[in-house]
Amino acid sequence: MLKLIKNELIKILKRKNIYIIFILGFLIITIYNIYQKISNSNMNTLQSYKRAYNNDILLINNYEQSNSKEDYSTIIERMKLEE
Repeated sequence: MLKLIKNELIKILKRKNIYIIFILGFLIITIYNIYQKISNSNMNTLQSYKRAYNNDILLINNYEQSNSKEDYSTIIERMKLEE
């Protein structure tokens, strides 16, 4: 059984196309990771927390008029975390 697996792997690895596929896969993964780092570095975490905090303040001030499905206590807890 091991000889059969060994022979099949040798057949696969003799093909030049398989190396091209490995290299292309590695390049795609690497380029995607670099793109994610660049696009996420533009987002400032502090600004997003401030924006969420301000939205929660508005939601609490207008809670009775809003159609929010969240409980009042969960919004208060989230605001404490955002501070």
